[in-house]
Amino acid sequence: MKKIDLRSLTVSLLGLMLVFSLVFSAGLRSEASEKARLGSSLSEVLLHWRLMVVKNQPSYAGESGLESSLVSLEDSLKSLNSPGWLSGRIPPLREKLEKAKTGDLWPYQFGFWNFALEDSTVSLSGAERNEDILVDGNSDDGTNSRGLKFPYLKFSDGQDSATIDVGEKLDKPLSESFTLEFWVRVRESSVEKVVSSDNWKLSLEDNLPVLKNSSNEKILEGGEIPLNNWTHVGLIKDSNQIRLYLNGNEVSRSGSSGSLNISKVIDFGGGLVGDIDELRVRNKAVEPEYLNFDRPINYLIGFPLLDWAQASFTPEEQWRFYAGLLTSNIKLKMDGGIDSINGEGVNQVAEFLLSTDEPKLELPSDIPSGLVEDMKELRKLGNNDELTEEEKEDIESFIENLTGYLDLG
Repeated sequence: MKKIDLRSLTVSLLGLMLVFSLVFSAGLRSEASEKARLGSSLSEVLLHWRLMVVKNQPSYAGESGLESSLVSLEDSLKSLNSPGWLSGRIPPLREKLEKAKTGDLWPYQFGFWNFALEDSTVSLSGAERNEDILVDGNSDDGTNSRGLKFPYLKFSDGQDSATIDVGEKLDKPLSESFTLEFWVRVRESSVEKVVSSDNWKLSLEDNLPVLKNSSNEKILEGGEIPLNNWTHVGLIKDSNQIRLYLNGNEVSRSGSSGSLNISKVIDFGGGLVGDIDELRVRNKAVEPEYLNFDRPINYLIGFPLLDWAQASFTPEEQWRFYAGLLTSNIKLKMDGGIDSINGEGVNQVAEFLLSTDEPKLELPSDIPSGLVEDMKELRKLGNNDELTEEEKEDIESFIENLTGYLDLG
């Protein structure tokens, strides 16, 4: 049996499924069921949030169940003593959700680069385009046309750099007010320069972002950027005040930003070992809820939480976590009455939960034998365009029994 990549398979399965709301009951739960609850809540948030951004409708923000899912996710993270840099990513989402109930928080931006394709405004010197390809694990060569792709710029050593020409969109340098934001995944704790433009640069000193002017004078610093995880960075300049945001949280501000501006080019690298994605530039200072720290939502909470769970949970705890996460998708979809569900997605979930080739995953010792037999039967489902009524009943029965076993309510 081919080895299954936990994160790749999981996120791919999430991407294959549209979901509708489900609110889990609160109450006292064992630590084991808390792992399953964490996975289920994560599944709800990731998928509902994507739908909210696509729909961009205040009614969906208020009726989708996202608020309850975010509360559940935050409670689980706190209950399981997750690191502060991870649990601290949830409060800005809750604040943004409240704003989304009354307005459009995803307007067209002044300039946007996601580095997916060749672009005449992007010049690379050592840096190169790369991508994380998240697949379902079915193909022998590890590829699939439905795999989720996350392209970015990769900086392999301190000499690599990239220059973004924003001149064609700028009549003059932005100095009075501007907003600049991007995602960064750093591999080293100290970086001479992450990003710069004209008369300023943002560097990293012992995991702390530091903004300096062209005279190398420190303007502000604050907020830790953890290694090997995507972090959203936002700089908002309004007149003489400049504020620094990490993942939607304000971490520092200064009232002496002076004449800092964005010229006709923005430079990345020249000291960075890591990755850059989704540069956005706007010619005004925006309110923090308009920062795009939630796009893509996988960068903010999906990948970091999955990585933390894999590093922190025992094999049996990981099984409960992934069981809650993956089966939640199926249940939400079936409860929503969507007819597009087919045997392939269910087959993949059963195959994954029964896998013995992945040493980090282990069936719980107290799992009922009937559930194991059910998974073996579901593993036989093919890639049917439409499930039979009998197959749907079998899936519903399995999900109900597994939900009860996991104590998800």
